[in-house]
Amino acid sequence: MQVKAKLYPKEYNDWKGSVHGTAYLAGNRDAPGCTDCHGDPASGEIQTAAFRLDIAAHCARCHADKALMGKYQIAADTYDTYRADYHGTTVEYYRARDKSVWRYEATCSDCHTSHAVYRVDDPRSSVAPANLLSTCQKCHQGAEPGFAT
Repeated sequence: MQVKAKLYPKEYNDWKGSVHGTAYLAGNRDAPGCTDCHGDPASGEIQTAAFRLDIAAHCARCHADKALMGKYQIAADTYDTYRADYHGTTVEYYRARDKSVWRYEATCSDCHTSHAVYRVDDPRSSVAPANLLSTCQKCHQGAEPGFAT
């Protein structure tokens, strides 16, 4: 882990303070480390359309696992909910049809961030109630209060 901290200090520090990093560094191997989500960023993998289209499915490996999420009192239906909305339906369509097509519909990391992931009730969370509108406005300029509801 020290190599990652030196090569990618911002990403490592964001992750280290997140729910994933805090749990992982405390010895909980249910929580994802760097390579549970991606390979070495220097490989260019994370800059591809295929990687972007697979983000939600990568998150779902844990977040759709009912037994694992049950251990932590986390809902295991978030992937199903995502796939049922516009963003997820479109991403899943292109994921199944042509992974070379770059899509801009929101994936998990667009709303929750890639590394600094916090519980929704944590004021640092990008999806905490006080931050949700500004998170939506990154893509939906001009969105007004109530947009995310």
